Amino acid sequence: MRSSESITIVQAESQDLPFLRKMLYEAIFIPPGEVKPEESIIEDPRIIKYILDWKLPSDCGCIASVEGTAIGAAWSRLLNPQNPGYGYVAPHIPELCMAVLSEYRAQGIGTLLLENLFQQLRSKGYPQLSLSVDQRNRAVDFYLRSGFTLLETREMDFVMIHDLDLIL
Repeated sequence: MRSSESITIVQAESQDLPFLRKMLYEAIFIPPGEVKPEESIIEDPRIIKYILDWKLPSDCGCIASVEGTAIGAAWSRLLNPQNPGYGYVAPHIPELCMAVLSEYRAQGIGTLLLENLFQQLRSKGYPQLSLSVDQRNRAVDFYLRSGFTLLETREMDFVMIHDLDLIL
Protein backbone atom coordinates (compact mmCIF):
# COMPACT_ATOMS: atom_id res chain seq x y z
CA MET A 1 0.00 0.00 0.00
CA ARG A 2 1.33 3.41 -0.91
CA SER A 3 1.51 5.99 1.86
CA SER A 4 -0.90 8.21 -0.10
CA GLU A 5 -3.64 5.56 0.14
CA SER A 6 -6.02 5.86 3.07
CA ILE A 7 -7.93 3.00 4.62
CA THR A 8 -11.67 3.27 5.17
CA ILE A 9 -13.55 0.91 7.49
CA VAL A 10 -17.32 0.61 7.14
CA GLN A 11 -19.90 -1.68 8.66
CA ALA A 12 -20.66 -4.77 6.55
CA GLU A 13 -24.21 -4.82 5.23
CA SER A 14 -26.31 -7.37 3.33
CA GLN A 15 -25.10 -6.07 -0.05
CA ASP A 16 -21.52 -6.97 0.98
CA LEU A 17 -22.25 -10.70 0.74
CA PRO A 18 -20.31 -11.18 -2.55
CA PHE A 19 -17.19 -9.69 -0.97
CA LEU A 20 -17.66 -11.72 2.22
CA ARG A 21 -17.84 -14.85 0.03
CA LYS A 22 -14.48 -13.88 -1.45
CA MET A 23 -13.03 -13.23 2.01
CA LEU A 24 -14.41 -16.51 3.36
CA TYR A 25 -12.39 -18.30 0.69
CA GLU A 26 -9.33 -16.16 1.48
CA ALA A 27 -9.69 -17.06 5.17
CA ILE A 28 -9.08 -20.76 4.46
CA PHE A 29 -5.55 -21.54 5.59
CA ILE A 30 -3.49 -23.49 3.09
CA PRO A 31 -0.10 -24.63 4.44
CA PRO A 32 2.91 -23.79 2.27
CA GLY A 33 3.36 -26.33 -0.50
CA GLU A 34 -0.25 -27.53 -0.46
CA VAL A 35 -2.65 -26.88 -3.33
CA LYS A 36 -5.39 -24.35 -2.72
CA PRO A 37 -8.84 -25.94 -3.11
CA GLU A 38 -11.39 -24.80 -5.68
CA GLU A 39 -13.42 -21.76 -4.62
CA SER A 40 -16.50 -23.99 -4.54
CA ILE A 41 -15.19 -25.35 -1.22
CA ILE A 42 -17.00 -22.55 0.56
CA GLU A 43 -20.29 -24.23 -0.41
CA ASP A 44 -19.40 -27.02 2.04
CA PRO A 45 -22.00 -26.82 4.85
CA ARG A 46 -19.19 -26.63 7.43
CA ILE A 47 -17.93 -23.43 5.77
CA ILE A 48 -20.90 -21.67 4.13
CA LYS A 49 -22.62 -21.33 7.52
CA TYR A 50 -20.32 -18.37 8.23
CA ILE A 51 -22.07 -16.24 5.58
CA LEU A 52 -25.36 -18.05 4.81
CA ASP A 53 -28.28 -15.58 4.96
CA TRP A 54 -25.95 -12.67 5.74
CA LYS A 55 -26.92 -10.32 7.45
CA LEU A 56 -28.86 -11.74 10.38
CA PRO A 57 -29.72 -9.36 13.25
CA SER A 58 -26.98 -10.92 15.41
CA ASP A 59 -24.30 -10.65 12.67
CA CYS A 60 -21.58 -8.01 12.98
CA GLY A 61 -18.92 -7.14 10.48
CA CYS A 62 -16.78 -4.55 8.79
CA ILE A 63 -15.05 -4.05 5.47
CA ALA A 64 -11.71 -2.31 4.87
CA SER A 65 -11.26 -0.41 1.62
CA VAL A 66 -8.46 1.52 -0.04
CA GLU A 67 -9.53 4.20 -2.51
CA GLY A 68 -12.95 2.56 -2.88
CA THR A 69 -11.68 -0.99 -3.37
CA ALA A 70 -12.54 -3.54 -0.68
CA ILE A 71 -9.40 -5.27 0.59
CA GLY A 72 -10.38 -7.06 3.81
CA ALA A 73 -13.20 -7.99 6.14
CA ALA A 74 -13.81 -9.14 9.68
CA TRP A 75 -17.17 -10.47 10.72
CA SER A 76 -18.79 -12.58 13.39
CA ARG A 77 -21.74 -14.84 13.65
CA LEU A 78 -23.58 -16.68 16.40
CA LEU A 79 -23.75 -20.41 15.80
CA ASN A 80 -25.36 -23.12 17.88
CA PRO A 81 -24.50 -26.52 19.37
CA GLN A 82 -26.54 -28.32 16.68
CA ASN A 83 -24.52 -26.66 13.90
CA PRO A 84 -21.30 -25.41 15.54
CA GLY A 85 -18.43 -23.68 13.80
CA TYR A 86 -14.78 -24.63 14.04
CA GLY A 87 -14.27 -22.13 16.88
CA TYR A 88 -17.63 -22.64 18.55
CA VAL A 89 -17.62 -21.99 22.29
CA ALA A 90 -21.22 -21.22 23.33
CA PRO A 91 -24.47 -20.05 21.73
CA HIS A 92 -24.06 -16.50 23.10
CA ILE A 93 -20.44 -16.07 21.93
CA PRO A 94 -20.01 -15.08 18.28
CA GLU A 95 -17.28 -16.64 16.17
CA LEU A 96 -14.81 -14.59 14.13
CA CYS A 97 -14.01 -14.86 10.44
CA MET A 98 -11.55 -12.51 8.83
CA ALA A 99 -9.26 -12.09 5.88
CA VAL A 100 -7.20 -9.39 4.20
CA LEU A 101 -6.07 -9.69 0.59
CA SER A 102 -2.49 -10.97 0.54
CA GLU A 103 -0.96 -7.80 -0.92
CA TYR A 104 -2.37 -5.77 2.00
CA ARG A 105 -1.37 -8.05 4.89
CA ALA A 106 1.08 -7.02 7.63
CA GLN A 107 0.13 -3.34 7.25
CA GLY A 108 -2.16 -2.92 10.27
CA ILE A 109 -5.41 -3.44 8.36
CA GLY A 110 -6.34 -6.57 10.31
CA THR A 111 -5.88 -4.65 13.54
CA LEU A 112 -8.16 -1.85 12.31
CA LEU A 113 -10.78 -4.39 11.27
CA LEU A 114 -10.66 -6.18 14.63
CA GLU A 115 -10.88 -2.95 16.62
CA ASN A 116 -13.95 -1.93 14.63
CA LEU A 117 -15.55 -5.35 15.04
CA PHE A 118 -14.82 -5.36 18.78
CA GLN A 119 -16.68 -2.03 19.07
CA GLN A 120 -19.68 -3.39 17.17
CA LEU A 121 -19.81 -6.48 19.35
CA ARG A 122 -19.50 -4.48 22.57
CA SER A 123 -22.37 -2.22 21.46
CA LYS A 124 -24.55 -5.33 21.07
CA GLY A 125 -23.55 -6.59 24.52
CA TYR A 126 -21.54 -9.64 23.51
CA PRO A 127 -19.11 -10.67 26.27
CA GLN A 128 -16.55 -12.52 24.15
CA LEU A 129 -15.49 -13.44 20.63
CA SER A 130 -14.09 -16.85 19.66
CA LEU A 131 -12.12 -18.19 16.71
CA SER A 132 -10.38 -21.23 15.37
CA VAL A 133 -6.96 -20.97 13.75
CA ASP A 134 -4.68 -23.64 12.32
CA GLN A 135 -1.67 -24.08 14.60
CA ARG A 136 0.67 -23.57 11.61
CA ASN A 137 -0.91 -20.27 10.57
CA ARG A 138 1.18 -17.12 11.12
CA ALA A 139 -2.06 -15.44 12.19
CA VAL A 140 -1.77 -17.16 15.60
CA ASP A 141 0.72 -14.48 16.68
CA PHE A 142 -1.54 -11.72 15.35
CA TYR A 143 -4.48 -13.03 17.37
CA LEU A 144 -2.37 -13.28 20.52
CA ARG A 145 -1.17 -9.67 20.03
CA SER A 146 -4.81 -8.67 19.52
CA GLY A 147 -5.79 -9.93 22.97
CA PHE A 148 -7.04 -13.44 22.18
CA THR A 149 -6.07 -16.18 24.59
CA LEU A 150 -5.80 -19.91 24.05
CA LEU A 151 -8.92 -21.74 25.17
CA GLU A 152 -8.39 -25.19 23.64
CA THR A 153 -5.68 -27.01 21.70
CA ARG A 154 -6.96 -29.52 19.19
CA GLU A 155 -5.08 -31.82 16.84
CA MET A 156 -4.54 -29.18 14.12
CA ASP A 157 -6.00 -25.94 15.43
CA PHE A 158 -6.37 -23.67 18.40
CA VAL A 159 -9.65 -22.32 19.72
CA MET A 160 -9.04 -18.83 21.05
CA ILE A 161 -11.22 -16.33 22.86
CA HIS A 162 -11.17 -12.58 23.37
CA ASP A 163 -12.86 -10.90 26.34
CA LEU A 164 -14.57 -7.88 24.82
CA ASP A 165 -14.44 -5.90 28.06
CA LEU A 166 -10.66 -5.68 27.56
CA ILE A 167 -9.69 -2.50 25.76
CA LEU A 168 -6.34 -2.82 24.01
